[in-house]
Amino acid sequence: MTTAITPSKFVTDFPEFGNESMFPLSGITFWATVAALLINPRFGSILNLAMELFIAHNLALEAFAQAATDNGGIPGLNRGVISSEAGSALNVSYDTANASYQNAGHWNLTTYGTRLRDLTMIFGAGPIQVGVTVGCCGCLYPNPNLLASLAWEMRGSNMGDCTYIDVGPGRRLCA
Repeated sequence: MTTAITPSKFVTDFPEFGNESMFPLSGITFWATVAALLINPRFGSILNLAMELFIAHNLALEAFAQAATDNGGIPGLNRGVISSEAGSALNVSYDTANASYQNAGHWNLTTYGTRLRDLTMIFGAGPIQVGVTVGCCGCLYPNPNLLASLAWEMRGSNMGDCTYIDVGPGRRLCA
């Protein structure tokens, strides 16, 4: 079951964002509203987690921008994932291949983004059928507009009083 993401719920689940001077409640509310509009209900019982990861990712990006401004820099510059650092006698390098995904863009810039990307890859696989019920012969009966939009090679058949269309291995639509 999903519930609305409030700033207090978000901070309870992600206490690292509890510093109100760094992460104002108005910012959490803003990104919660955006998450409610953009995050797909296909996440089911973990929809709230997906929304909170989206909020955390965007709040972290805003914190990076604010830190740049506080240090005299320009907010919003995109620099990517750090792959090497040097200072005095100390050199540090990161294996970014283990912490980022090819073609994941800005989602690689925070751990929250990569975690959301992982969930998206799990829950984003496969088609969703909308407006479908079980038909007379146990096959799916779609919205009439759905038949017109099918891209599979279809073969018709008759099963008693029901004509169906094969749309893939083990999948039928009533016609």
